[in-house]
Amino acid sequence: MKKNKVFSYFFILTLIISFFNVPTKTEALTCYSPNAFSYARQLMVDSKDNLYVMVDGDPIRTNGSLMPTHTLKKMDTDGNISVIIEDLPNFSSFAISPSDEIHIVTGDPTGEFKTLIQKIGQDHEVIGLDVYIDRLAIDDENNFYYGQSRIGLAKRDPSGNVTSVDYFSKIPSHEVKNDIEGNIYLYTNTRDESNLYRDILYRIDHHTQDVTSAFLSVPNASLNYLDIAANPDQIIAFAGGIGGTSKISRFNFPEQVSLNDLESELRFTVSVAIDTKGNVYTIGTPVTGSGAVNMITPAGEVTRLGEPKIEPQKPVIYLALKNQEKTIGESAEFLTEGYSCKFDHTYEWYKDGVKIEGQNNKSFKIDSVTSSDTGNYTVRVQNSAGYVESTATLTIKGESDNSGEGDSEDPSNPTPNPGGTTDPDPTPNPGGTTDPAPTPPPADDHDDVPSTEIITVDVDGENGENLNKTPIHRTTELDGSVKDNVSLPAAIAKETVEKGKNSGNETARILIPDEKDIVTETNVTVPKTSLSELKNGNMNLEIFTENARVVIPKVSLTDFNEDLYFRFIPIKKEVEQQEVMERAKKEDIVKEALGDGTIEIVGRPMTIETNLTSRQVDLIMPLLGVTLPSEPKEQQDYLNNLGIFIEHSDGEKVLVRPELVEYKNGVQGLEFTIDKFSTFTIVKMDNLDAYFDNIYNVHLPYIHGFKDGTFRPEAAVKRSEMAAMLARNLPEDTELSKVSNYKDIPVSYWGYEDIMKAKQSGIMTGYSDHTFNSQGEVTRAQMATIAYRWMKNECGEDNGSYASCSSLKDNGVADYRDVSAKHWAIEAISFMKNANVMEGYTDNSFRPEEKLTRAQAVKVLNRIFKRGPLNGVPQASFKDVSKQHGSFKEIEEAALTHSYTINENGEEDWRPLQ
Repeated sequence: MKKNKVFSYFFILTLIISFFNVPTKTEALTCYSPNAFSYARQLMVDSKDNLYVMVDGDPIRTNGSLMPTHTLKKMDTDGNISVIIEDLPNFSSFAISPSDEIHIVTGDPTGEFKTLIQKIGQDHEVIGLDVYIDRLAIDDENNFYYGQSRIGLAKRDPSGNVTSVDYFSKIPSHEVKNDIEGNIYLYTNTRDESNLYRDILYRIDHHTQDVTSAFLSVPNASLNYLDIAANPDQIIAFAGGIGGTSKISRFNFPEQVSLNDLESELRFTVSVAIDTKGNVYTIGTPVTGSGAVNMITPAGEVTRLGEPKIEPQKPVIYLALKNQEKTIGESAEFLTEGYSCKFDHTYEWYKDGVKIEGQNNKSFKIDSVTSSDTGNYTVRVQNSAGYVESTATLTIKGESDNSGEGDSEDPSNPTPNPGGTTDPDPTPNPGGTTDPAPTPPPADDHDDVPSTEIITVDVDGENGENLNKTPIHRTTELDGSVKDNVSLPAAIAKETVEKGKNSGNETARILIPDEKDIVTETNVTVPKTSLSELKNGNMNLEIFTENARVVIPKVSLTDFNEDLYFRFIPIKKEVEQQEVMERAKKEDIVKEALGDGTIEIVGRPMTIETNLTSRQVDLIMPLLGVTLPSEPKEQQDYLNNLGIFIEHSDGEKVLVRPELVEYKNGVQGLEFTIDKFSTFTIVKMDNLDAYFDNIYNVHLPYIHGFKDGTFRPEAAVKRSEMAAMLARNLPEDTELSKVSNYKDIPVSYWGYEDIMKAKQSGIMTGYSDHTFNSQGEVTRAQMATIAYRWMKNECGEDNGSYASCSSLKDNGVADYRDVSAKHWAIEAISFMKNANVMEGYTDNSFRPEEKLTRAQAVKVLNRIFKRGPLNGVPQASFKDVSKQHGSFKEIEEAALTHSYTINENGEEDWRPLQ
């Protein structure tokens, strides 16, 4: 077995060397300057502060089609740019180890593995993984880290052994990166107890393996994550989409994790890097162009690096026209595709050398062929650098016996020459002079082709008002299958946006009907020009089919600058649905949820493919053929055991809890949020409700440790820190406009919003001279007062919030020997004692003026927040708080992101995050 595996790796090694370094080219377009960064995709910095940039490479044209490639370039500290490796196919990402070894992550061209990792160098070491990975991190011992289904964060040692990293066995790893010392950073977002997503950044120390975590603070906004990077000083560079724009941040981890905008002009950045000096490198779209690389110094100065430059060339055609033979009354359609190095190119159509006015798309269709339509049809693809052409012939069956050679253009010829004529002047023709008319080729016979009809469908707003219409090409294939091809042209998108603004609609909803249930595949394309219109109009996009609805919020379209496509394939055949169910039964996550129960498929599974990845969208699936119980309790019990089984294309399998919504008039649906697409199936499972209740109990940290990996339980708590801990547990919509500012807290202060929230809620109100004294240390009497005010607020809203709510008005007077009946905090101290929230010492003292320690603070706050203590934590989070520490369970509860169940004592039992 080992021998076969060695041979397999040797075969892949040989293939990769030839595939990466000596690509077979019948023709290559030279679009990009080697001394510039054109359309950059990913950034990394090595230990010497050299910048590495993965950029779009020149496409390789093979077998009549274009294959996109990528090129890795290096800019040294003197600003010199060189090419490291080019013509990379199937590129996913790259990583640089602490020893400055570069590893490229790609898809595997042989199909034997799902991912290949190639180390750049003379040995061309190739490692195969049997899972798909998007990002890779490497520590100082050359261990690989990457996200993997079932085991969470995977660690692969140099010998090839793969294990789950302790603590991260169930935490989804949306991004994993290393710094130049080998410390590992992992970003994720998970749901809290309110079922809301929270963004968390973890750090694994490369020496001690200690884990530090920090909650990314994004006040009053949802975060559409893009990229992170870190340097050895734990200075983090972060790029995240905030409310329709991108925020580029630099902050210290883990003390200060509130995002700050470094440069508002550099919007839509897709990658960041940071060097040892604190310079942040970004890829964004400032005014001067797309895919630009920029450097932001610690002082905030922005410099453009490697000015992008594209060499002008005339287009090529890689989808030539095909000859067609039709009967009278049939439809005929000619299709082509051109490419022009990201320059805009246009299409013109000719019949027998005469231009067809008004035809400027890449397809030309005749709905009903007549005898007068026979002839030679030519498409001209042109830009400012020149043009190329392709020609084909339309004949009527039985009217001509001529047959030709088919396509007049050789796809491998960069300058097509239809009809044997001399190629027209290849130089640009901006003056508007008449170009030579295309010369027709001979005719050709053609086999039967599928039939296509055009259907016009509605584009509505979210309130149901019709905003526009767009065409569908519904094609019946020779095997009887029916496919819909839908496009939203830019002109229709622009008009839709204008009408939406006038009518108060913020969503463009494309409605694709299939009342007879005959469609087997639906392909939706929204060109980037149309997306620009939607984005400029600040509109959401929704795609409605009879089998699934996709709702794309505008924030998820912000930095997407490609043609958008979706492919919907309903799984209609019973045998294929049964195969889905059998696959589900074998999955560990289903076995865990199901126990000894039963599982059945509800409705119709759907496979959805798209190029919109790593962006959150809402998916709604209809409950087709389902009649819900009429009795409310039975209906709720039925719904509680419905879930969505997802088979992601990267191998991950998950169960998610959906929400019941209206799909369309008279049909209910299930809605859930995703950030990648695959196969989705509604399942009804025994015990699913209890399973979801367990995995969705999540607590996020409200206090953090220090940079050195300590918690410092005996350190005093500052007033600003107390305000921050309270604010993290107050409602997010707490208004700040009703409170006046403190004299000593400027708006620019890091804790300004937290302090204002605490003031607005009446829990921390400052001093009579209108100061807050943020650096002052909290006393035990002040803590008692803060907790008392918090509990009074909660009891005022719900008298059952705490068991002690009933004693608020009559809690007696505490008999501590050092607290007199006239002490300013006697009421709060007495209530704390009666409520068992804050106790005194064994000598019957309370020590009201003593400074509150961090360990004491979390114990009190956990009780008023109704959290913990947390039992069963497998590993201590801080090196100065061992499992034997008296406050270990309270500190872990407050500082650790965790899932939990409630045990018979009313305490929390730790569970790994799902």
